[in-house]
Amino acid sequence: MKRFYDSFGLITEEPTRELSENSLLFTVENFFLNPDNERRKTFLSAILDICNEGKGIYRQHPAKLTGHDKYMSHDQLTAIFCFSYFNKLNAHKTIWKEMVRQFFRYNNVDVPKTFKDKIFNKRFLHPRDIIFYGICNKNIFCYLLFPILFLIMFISCWSKKEVIAYGAPALKTDGKLLTFIRVRALGWKWLIKFFDFIIEKRFGGWKVIFKTYFRYEDHPNIVLLNKH
Repeated sequence: MKRFYDSFGLITEEPTRELSENSLLFTVENFFLNPDNERRKTFLSAILDICNEGKGIYRQHPAKLTGHDKYMSHDQLTAIFCFSYFNKLNAHKTIWKEMVRQFFRYNNVDVPKTFKDKIFNKRFLHPRDIIFYGICNKNIFCYLLFPILFLIMFISCWSKKEVIAYGAPALKTDGKLLTFIRVRALGWKWLIKFFDFIIEKRFGGWKVIFKTYFRYEDHPNIVLLNKH
């Protein structure tokens, strides 16, 4: 297996890990570091086709993961929305319709069929994510609620909160990296410039954030980032 890639060609966090839950997210982050890469775009489009089980239901990895990992996480869902919306695909549209059908929840494993199933569906979505997903689908109410999403992203990018990673305190970066792909997917220049400015002034730039999360210098996302 190629270092930092699983058997499907998706990027992993660790050098020899297979079937990582967040591989799709890491690969989408790689795409947004260089969105002109047509080869990466074609590859990710094919991956989404494999993950598509029809009627807005997607797996979060082309492999059929087991246990809790088979349920779609909000990180992976955001990655799918960002890539699909930016490239004018259909995934974000069909998933949104299914979310609405599930009363703004998303269960990709035990898909609710009846009204009772929908009511007792526990796969809740965070309001922040609903707003972003709705904006990607041009929902007027979600546009009106954008200030809430903006504030949440700002707090995440401003925060210097630390978590224990690899046995030592480290800057919490997962929310910041999601902001990185969200604002680039939306493509609003003022929004990109604003968060680039915040990260630059607060931490010294996106390189610091990426290198905090991906600890290996030869990780594909760090290698690509160092080219800019």
